[in-house]
This record gives sequence, structure tokens and C-alpha cells, in this order.
Amino acid sequence: MRRIFISATSRDLGSYRQAVRDVVLNKGMHPVVQEHFPPNYRTVLEVLQAAIRTCDAVVCLVGWAYGREPRQRSPEEPRRSYTQLEYDMARRLGKPVYLFLAHDDCPPDAPIDEAAELRQLQHAYRTTLGAGDHLCYAFRAVAELREQIASIDWAAGLTPGHPAVPPALPLPGASTRPENPFYGESPHMLGRQAELARLFDKLRAGNHCSLVGPPGSGKTRLLQEVWRLVPSHLGWPASAMLRLHFRGVANVRDLQTALVMALGGQRAQEWRALLRTTPLRLLMLDDLGGMDTGARGLAMRQWLRSLDDAFGTKLLMSSNARLDVVFRHDDPTRSSPLAGLDPLPVQLPPLPLDICQQLVEQRLAGTPWRFAHFAEVLLTPLQPQELLQRCAIRYAALRGGAA
Repeated sequence: MRRIFISATSRDLGSYRQAVRDVVLNKGMHPVVQEHFPPNYRTVLEVLQAAIRTCDAVVCLVGWAYGREPRQRSPEEPRRSYTQLEYDMARRLGKPVYLFLAHDDCPPDAPIDEAAELRQLQHAYRTTLGAGDHLCYAFRAVAELREQIASIDWAAGLTPGHPAVPPALPLPGASTRPENPFYGESPHMLGRQAELARLFDKLRAGNHCSLVGPPGSGKTRLLQEVWRLVPSHLGWPASAMLRLHFRGVANVRDLQTALVMALGGQRAQEWRALLRTTPLRLLMLDDLGGMDTGARGLAMRQWLRSLDDAFGTKLLMSSNARLDVVFRHDDPTRSSPLAGLDPLPVQLPPLPLDICQQLVEQRLAGTPWRFAHFAEVLLTPLQPQELLQRCAIRYAALRGGAA
């Protein structure tokens, strides 16, 4: 019987781990969940190695909680949580690793109440995984994750001599698909080419950029596309860019710590030295509207504004509303530090009907259904998330009627 190790933090992803466990059991395999470790650092490594070595594959669920870490470690070892160690060990042992990252809007089982340092450690870890060469997938809900896990072709992924980094899951449109093709990220960005071109025009001109759109309009997806294309379009190396999400960033020190960790440093006060030795051309700030609107947020905005003057760092900021509206109460005697950085922000309107149709047809490739079955859903332009949600419901209804 195949053994599948399931790695996740308990407080925020306990129900998600349980869903994975249930799917693994239903597939006739044995799920292995390691929740408790002795406090000694060497013992942790030994227990991890013993547990993972006996397994045929590892499923890693990575959320926003850092979780617990060993109480003791050698000075040369970086700080790692138990779940991060599980991922490291699986890669080191050459196990097939199936990596799933909780999406920004994925609801945790319980509020994540951790120290700022731990939040930034986890943020830096997620950033590293997302920018790495290991294929990973996002999930927004238990049902979506359950279908993604159910779609894994375990027999193909666990053959003898399989490389350490196998394809984790087929991309949408491949032969093995989630039961509902409207779950998960799209393999290709559709319908935002004009907005993407405007962002690059601003960056080429040496300007700051602001990206504005309601929740579900694809801001994060567009930032990912900018990140992917900057080296080829602008000639900037990946080391000259940094992407930060404002979930868990509460003050200037948090912000500086996140930047320092992403640049390979250890302490918040190293930020000046690191920026002098590692020039940062572009800082992408996702969900900037999540920043505190009071005094702590004002200090962060002033610090971000100063990066251009001191180091020539340009800002690419995404938010649900214009920044001069979000932060209009910064200082009654003057504009917000971020107001005016981009007087004409790039706004994300609903996708036109022809683009909506292309997106639906892309998702339906390889299924028995055609766009005509979904035409009644597409009567007006829609934002991507609302479109996919409506189509997912329609697809489930069609499958239920055909069953």
C-alpha cells in the first residue's frame, strides 16, 4: 500500500489536511500525518527522516501560519518551522513532492495570531517557493483542494527512479484534470494585455505604477505576469525585483524585516546595507489597501516613498481602490505619501464577453461540454473570479444532470 505523507500547520489548515487525508484513504493509500515532535533539534530531523523515508510521496500544504519550530538548532542552521523542515527533508530524500499554496483569499480554520517575526519568516518562505522551479498550485477552499488532490495520477508520479521534482499536477487542459475545470489558476493570462502593456510603459519611463481593481479582478495574477516578463521586457535580473504581500505586515519594522529576509539578510536594521549592495529596481506591493490606514500605516507609506529618493526603487502597487482614496486621511495638511505617485492608475474593468468566452473555452478543453452550455452565464462582462465561480456552479449542475 502506498504511503503519502501530508504536511500542513494544524491551526490554520487542519481541515484542509483532513480533506487530503480523506482523499488519500479513498484512493486506497495510507496517509501519514506527523503532528508532534520531540523538542531536540537533532531528534526532529531523525523523526522527520524516518517518517518521510517510509513514504512514497509528500503533499505539502503551505498557508500563512509559520507554526511551531524546534527549540534548539545549531547556529549555522536557518530558522525553519516543522512544516518547512518536512518540505526540505522530502526534497533531500528525493521524494515526489506535491506542493499546494493557500491563496490570498483562502480562509484559515482559525485566525493566525503570530509574532511579526514569524509572519515574515513564513512570508519569505512562501515567496521563495513561489519564485522557485518547483511546480506549485493554489487553492482557495477545501472543496477545490479536494478535487486537486483527487486528480493526481499517483501511479504515474510514483514510478521507480522518478526524479526528485516530478510534475505535481497536470495543468488545466492536460489529460488528467480536476473534476471541475473552473477551479484553480488559469495556465495563461487572458484579456489583460492592454493593462500589462500600460504597466510596462510606465516602468520603461521610470515611473511608479498603481494597479487598481475590485477583489477577484486578477491583480495578483497580473503582478505575477509582470514578474515573469520583466527580465525579457526590461532586461532587469530577477535579483533586482521583490514582491511583497501586505498580509501580516503591521508596521515599518515588519516591512523592513520582510524586505531584509527576501534579500537574504537576517535583521531589520540591515535594510540600508542590503539595498546598497543589492540594488532593487522594482518593489511590487500586493494588496496595498490592506495596509493600516492610521499612524503606523502612514509611517510605512513614508518609508516606501523614501526608497525611490535614496535607492531609485520604483513601486508597483495593487489595491482595490485608488490610493488617494484609500489613504485620504493620512495627514489633513497634505496628500498621502503615496498619492500622486501614479496620477493615472491602471484599472482592471470586467473582462469583455469575447475574452470571457475564450477563458471558458480554455477551461473546457478536454471535457465533453462546450461553450454553448455556458452561454447563459455570460450575459454581461464579468471579473475573472466571478466568471469562474458562475461557471463552476454551472459545470457542477451539468455533471449532476448527466449523472
